Amino acid sequence: FKCSQRLHIKKTNEAAVFARIAAVADQHVRATGDQIIVPDMNNIIAGFAAVGALGDEVRVISPRLRRVNPLYITPVSLALFGGSPPAMMFHGDSPIPLDKSEAIEVESNAVPGANEVHSVGLWLADGKQSKIDGEIHTINATINLAQVLSSWEMSEITLPDALPVGQYTVVGARAEIAGGVLFRLVPVGGINRPGGICAQTAGGVDPFMQRFGRLGQWLTFDTITPPAVEVLGSAAAGAVTYDVFLDVIKM
Repeated sequence: FKCSQRLHIKKTNEAAVFARIAAVADQHVRATGDQIIVPDMNNIIAGFAAVGALGDEVRVISPRLRRVNPLYITPVSLALFGGSPPAMMFHGDSPIPLDKSEAIEVESNAVPGANEVHSVGLWLADGKQSKIDGEIHTINATINLAQVLSSWEMSEITLPDALPVGQYTVVGARAEIAGGVLFRLVPVGGINRPGGICAQTAGGVDPFMQRFGRLGQWLTFDTITPPAVEVLGSAAAGAVTYDVFLDVIKM
């Protein structure tokens, strides 16, 4: 599966009026203006919306979805990032199909009179995800990056504990990034960029689906070419070292 995200800085919130959310520039899916073009992974299995203290409703729109109704993301996080655990929508057992190459848009509304950042993430997959069982180990890694509002920022990972030589399958992940909204893994030579919701502290609770094989296989890497990590922040912040944890099965 992959994780596609959007971010919008609302200059003025308008009561009871839906406003489109601008797509974040992206290197692996086509994003332009308010639209993201649906890739080969064309089933929505989860959605997350952080709409600040004044936010309300968030909905996803596409030509295929309009045949029935816009897809509302409920519940939403009434903050700039996820809670503990994050409020989110999960359709892992009943994916919502989209048409490949159609344009999707996201709209939100809010109480008027203040500037706010609204962030929305969609998890796309090729269909229903099956849980993976096996001997799952959680390994620690660190990244160092400066967060930038409305931008994906990338860092290579450092593994403080040496891994035995071989190949590993990632079946879950956790990123402890204060101020971070969403993260995703960037495999060397890979196409999809699976990811999740950032934990704000070491005590933050992850979404249930995000760990220990519940979303199946994320990616495979060997000890020479581990994946990088991208982070979407809720505000600008200087370079800091953060902890990332990968749930892996040694192949």
